[in-house]
Amino acid sequence: MLDTSPQAPLLDIRNLSVDFRLEEGTFSAVHDSSFHVDPGETLGLVGESGSGKSVTARAIMRLLAPTATLADHSEVHFLGHRIDRIPAEQMRQIRGGRIAMIFQEPMSSLNPLFTIGNQIAETLILHQGLRKKAAMTRAKELLEEVRIPNPEARLGQYPHQLSGGQRQRVMIAIALANNPELLIADEPTTALDVTVQAEILSLLRDLQERHGMGMIFITHDLGVVRTICDRVCVMEKGKIVETGVTEEVFANPQHRYTQRLLSSEPSGDPLPVAEESETLLSGRELNVTFNIVWGGAFTRQRMELKAVDNVSITLQRGHTVGVVGESGSGKSTLGKSLLQLNLNTRGEVSWKGERIDGMTRNQMRRLRPQMQAVFQDPFASLNPRMSVRAIIEEGLVIHGIGTPRERLTMIRDVLTEVGLDPNCYNRFPHEFSGGQRQRIAIARVLVLKPEFILLDEPTSALDLSVQAQIIDLLRDLQQKYGLSYIFISHDLKVVRALCHDVIVMKNGQIVEHGPCRQVLDAPTTDYTRALIAAAF
Repeated sequence: MLDTSPQAPLLDIRNLSVDFRLEEGTFSAVHDSSFHVDPGETLGLVGESGSGKSVTARAIMRLLAPTATLADHSEVHFLGHRIDRIPAEQMRQIRGGRIAMIFQEPMSSLNPLFTIGNQIAETLILHQGLRKKAAMTRAKELLEEVRIPNPEARLGQYPHQLSGGQRQRVMIAIALANNPELLIADEPTTALDVTVQAEILSLLRDLQERHGMGMIFITHDLGVVRTICDRVCVMEKGKIVETGVTEEVFANPQHRYTQRLLSSEPSGDPLPVAEESETLLSGRELNVTFNIVWGGAFTRQRMELKAVDNVSITLQRGHTVGVVGESGSGKSTLGKSLLQLNLNTRGEVSWKGERIDGMTRNQMRRLRPQMQAVFQDPFASLNPRMSVRAIIEEGLVIHGIGTPRERLTMIRDVLTEVGLDPNCYNRFPHEFSGGQRQRIAIARVLVLKPEFILLDEPTSALDLSVQAQIIDLLRDLQQKYGLSYIFISHDLKVVRALCHDVIVMKNGQIVEHGPCRQVLDAPTTDYTRALIAAAF
């Protein structure tokens, strides 16, 4: 029996050590880390990408990869009962029921072959024994609870039909379905815009107070930690280097690493654009409509969703345009339409004065090296069966660039350029943290030396210090190669540091646009003011 006495910590981790077996030897991901979580308490686990935060969470849930080994002296206690050695069947009853986890990449956790409704209902049927109809009714309530619009319609949709932020909210709904006693949230607000992030944090706090739920909140967003966490543990290279009450750690950090984290934030100004700079890419009166169908054979209903509504945009050489707005506002759909990756698009798209909206896939191929994209979810855009070398080299091979030896040199150079070990090219995506995978996605694009890059939330998975590095890198590349960017983001601090102009989108329409500083310092619409208030 699990100990429910008030004296017992909800979770007690003692000397946690996790090693991974690699071809070249053993890699120690977590070293002798100890901490506890009390009932109703929120513990923040912070640190840079690759510091061991997610490995710690997976060790608690017993979801480590086969190549990982938990040290014999490590112990995991839940309500006074040791769970790191119990039978797998017993652990399955605890996992998802009494301890739930929200993972960092929703597309790696949601099954693309099943509807949203079925995936939420599955956990209710398994852990609560509900019948299918009752489970679907509860699934709809959970979608309403996490603020997904048109929840009844969303039940019949598949993960790829939702935006990144909406998929993350579905993951939160699944995790909260069984009212767990402990919730492990691994970057749960990474893909969410600032206003929805505030709503989700408020929702988690409400649920925590209502159910006395304990929570481990893993994040690189120090603002979120300060808002929601009672205590904080700071991790560096697998070790907990500082722990304490959140306000005390923020006010008076003792360890040099904590001090560096707290002082890291995207800063600086975008590079000036030449007055006579040519127009590189333009979209005129773009419209994208999706038909959403849900219900059974006799209750089928349809809804027309206008994802992009009469939007026009112009991008010059060396120019960066930011696209901001809430999750589901049409930002990513607009970006894909400009790259001719969305076949539903109506309107005109021109590249260097040439109309490309009517081009076939083969006709577009000659332009693809010049027009590249870094997508929001690196786990969904990187092939898990391909090594880092194969992933980055693929574009070079397709476009006939370089010999094998020259390509390897280019791969090593670009890995160094994005802040990764140039010798990691034989490893696979699952062996990297979320932030490291995003850097691989950026490297894959940069190696082709494009003229235009669509950046769809490229820094959302990165900690603050790495965000600053990536922003500096993008600026340097822009200066060196005259690159142009469309930067889709919900992080207005990053937008301010990188973008010359910004457009604000809501429900598929542009509600405000203009020079970045002007829009962010003196917004003219209530919607923009709400975004800025939530961000700053």
